[in-house]
Amino acid sequence: MKTLTNLKMYVMGALCILAISACEKSEEAVPEISNEQEDFMSVTGKSDTKIEENVTVEIPLLHRSYSADLSEEEAEAKFEKAVAEYMHKNSVSTNQQKGFSTRWYYRIRTKTGTQKDNETDGDARASVRFRTSRGIYTHSISNLDNAGDDRERGQTDYYYLSASYSGQAISWVEVQSAKISLKGTDGWFVTNYDVYVYPSYQTVSATGSSYLRSYPNVWLDNTFFWGWDTYSTGERGRGRLNF
Repeated sequence: MKTLTNLKMYVMGALCILAISACEKSEEAVPEISNEQEDFMSVTGKSDTKIEENVTVEIPLLHRSYSADLSEEEAEAKFEKAVAEYMHKNSVSTNQQKGFSTRWYYRIRTKTGTQKDNETDGDARASVRFRTSRGIYTHSISNLDNAGDDRERGQTDYYYLSASYSGQAISWVEVQSAKISLKGTDGWFVTNYDVYVYPSYQTVSATGSSYLRSYPNVWLDNTFFWGWDTYSTGERGRGRLNF
C-alpha cells in the first residue's frame, strides 16, 4: 500500500511539473504587440534604422509641388520655367567655356501614391551617387522638407540641387544610383523617384545628359518615431553629361 501511495504522489508531482512547464511555454509563445506596429506597412527590410545626423545641412535650392490635377508634361513645363526664373534671379548665367566645371546642378522628382494614407508629414532625405571624371561622389541631402506641403496624396515634388566634388574640377558626370529615406511612423507610399542632370541646369556650357528613373511602388514606414526606412534604386543610371 505504501508503495502504491508513493507511486501516486510521484505521478501527481510529475503532472504538476508538466502543467507548470506548459503554462510557461504558453506565456512565451504570446509575443508582446506594440500599438505602433498595428499599421506598419514597410517591406524594404531597412526600417527602424538609425541614421547619423549630418553636421552640414544640405537642402534643395528650389522646390515645387504639383497636384495630381496636372499631367506629367504640364508639371514638367512648370518646373523648368521655375528653374529658369531661379537661375535668372540668382544670376546663375551660363559660362560658354567648355571642358570642366567645379559644380553641377541636377533635380530630383518624387511622386506620391493617390490612395488613402499614401501621403506623409514625416521628414525625408535623399542621397545620389555620381560617377565623375575625378571618381565616385555621393551627394547627401539632409532635408527635403520645405515651406508648404511636401509629399501629399497624388502629388509630384521637384527639387533643384547643386553638388560639387570638393576642391576638384570635373569634365563629366553620370548618375549611378540613389536612395530616399523617411523618418518616423507616418508611412509614405512612393510611386516614382527620379534624378536628372540636364545641360540647361549648368553654369558651364554642357552637352549630353544623365538620368535615373525608378518606380519603387513601396511603403516607407517605421515602428518608432526615430527610425529611418530607405528605398535604394540600385545602379540604374543612364547617360553622361559632358562639360
